[in-house]
Amino acid sequence: AVDRVEGGGFEGGIAGSGNLDIAAIKVDVAKFSIAGSGTAHASGTARDLKVDMAGSGDLDGTRFEAQSATVEIAGSGSVRAVVNGAAKVAMLGSGDVDLGPQSRCTISKMGSGRVRCGR
Repeated sequence: AVDRVEGGGFEGGIAGSGNLDIAAIKVDVAKFSIAGSGTAHASGTARDLKVDMAGSGDLDGTRFEAQSATVEIAGSGSVRAVVNGAAKVAMLGSGDVDLGPQSRCTISKMGSGRVRCGR
C-alpha cells in the first residue's frame, strides 16, 4: 500500500495476482499497467489517466478523478474511474469500463465488453 503520491507522474504495475493500493494521488499523469488478475485501488486526481490491461485485472478508481483518459483492455478486466473530459477506450474481449457521467468517449471495441461513458 502507498499512502501518498504527488508530482509530475506515477506509473504503477501489477504482473499476476497482486494488489496495489494508493490512498492519495495527485499527479499530472497516472499510468497503471495490469497483466493478469491483479487489482489496483486508487484515490485522488490526475490530469491524464492511462490504463493498459491484459487479463482479468481490475482498476477501482471510483474515488479517482482525471481530466482525460486512455484505456486499453485485452481480456475480461474492468476499469472504473471518474473522467471529466475526453477519453479513448480500446477494448478487445469481455471487459467492463465505466468512466462516469461527464466523460466524452471515443470507443473502439471488439467482443462483448461494455463501455459506459457520459456523452
